Amino acid sequence: VRGTELDTYTKVTLVHELTHAWQDQHTNLGRLQDMTSSDEQAAFRAVVEGDADGAERAWVEQLSQAQQDAYDAQASAKSDQATKGMSSVPDVMVAAFSAPYAFGPSFVEGIDAQRGQPGVEAVLLDPPTGERQLLEPWLFLAGKGAPVEVSLPGDDEGPDVVDSGSFGAVFAYLILAEQIDPQMALAATDVLAGDAYRAEK
Repeated sequence: VRGTELDTYTKVTLVHELTHAWQDQHTNLGRLQDMTSSDEQAAFRAVVEGDADGAERAWVEQLSQAQQDAYDAQASAKSDQATKGMSSVPDVMVAAFSAPYAFGPSFVEGIDAQRGQPGVEAVLLDPPTGERQLLEPWLFLAGKGAPVEVSLPGDDEGPDVVDSGSFGAVFAYLILAEQIDPQMALAATDVLAGDAYRAEK
């Protein structure tokens, strides 16, 4: 956290980031680097951010109304500034970047409602393996919805390959929702069991 002024917005940011420090100490966030599937990485990020967002909101709720109003004003100004800075970035990419912060909190709230804080901590240790489980948390709670591995012909490590991985359910939904009715896009995403891509020169 940069700067020297410890205002309310900075304090809230510290609560969020210190939650990540606690997560790392207890669950090893470095596991992200060992996950080979980009879909699994995205789901893990969402759980991590959802848990930190919950701690952040709980801290904000105990502030005085004046402090909460000051924080809301600062957060709104920061958001407007960030939006202007990304005006040249396609909307679908901005939404994809924001997805862990959008889907993670509701997923973690659902886990907390079903299993309490110990359940949330258990999910940090054993997170969803794909984004579809974020969109449909009841699948995760039932031990279902893990993405199916999709193999592409050819070699992902070939000399002409510049990237490979999976789009995941959230990105697939965002791409579809730009072109068709969002409800139809969500229905299509509901039956997406897995995906894979490879980009070559």
